Amino acid sequence: MKQYFRVEESAYHAPNSILIIDDTLLDLHGAPQSLHIICARVLGISYPTFLRLARDQFGATLFGKRGFPIALFPDKNKAHQLADLLNKQTDLILSH
Repeated sequence: MKQYFRVEESAYHAPNSILIIDDTLLDLHGAPQSLHIICARVLGISYPTFLRLARDQFGATLFGKRGFPIALFPDKNKAHQLADLLNKQTDLILSH
């Protein structure tokens, strides 16, 4: 399985982790301004629903009042679980 989504420590909110999209594996020309929306689209849900999923199922805290809020993960293992789900779904989408 390719790692389209990976987990890295947040540069601005350490020691929390964030999801990063590997744009060398995905052609993101014409993608929305906020690449965070891609996570929701891969799962076939809205961005607010994705944020609730990240918070309720994977322990994320939500950060940001202007623009697009982002999910920060205090537990890196939970962030990896969500990244694995996104990677599996992306593999499934791209295989069709």
